[in-house]
Amino acid sequence: MSSNDEAVIATGDSFWDVGCYKRTVTRAEDGAKLCSEFMTLIQERAEIEKHYVKSLKAWSHKWNDSIAKGPEYGTMEATWQASLEEAESLADVHLGIKDKLLTDVQTSIKQWKGENYHKPMVGTYKEAKQLDDDFRKVTSTDS
Repeated sequence: MSSNDEAVIATGDSFWDVGCYKRTVTRAEDGAKLCSEFMTLIQERAEIEKHYVKSLKAWSHKWNDSIAKGPEYGTMEATWQASLEEAESLADVHLGIKDKLLTDVQTSIKQWKGENYHKPMVGTYKEAKQLDDDFRKVTSTDS
């Protein structure tokens, strides 16, 4: 929550009171920032998934080599192999999660942000400025 929101909430002013529309304008301004932060969150989560996949595969290869060179045989070897195959399958699942996060989720958020927020060269987002201008016009006492 932005400091402007906290100030409005703390005073108990209603959106409908004259001049108290700023909460809406602030939400519009904050929306684009929150989209960017959420995309960063998704990117970081994808990196975590990627690291997990890499770690699982390295672990699996390490132990596959150990089993191949070791004394295990029969059901014990099959048990070890099954555990490692499960890890490989789990790595594939997490690789799919990483890919979906980047191709579906992050791309959708980026597209939505681009369609709904238009940043000028200087200043605030066009939508927030338009809201502010419209509210000022409607609530001005010079009418």
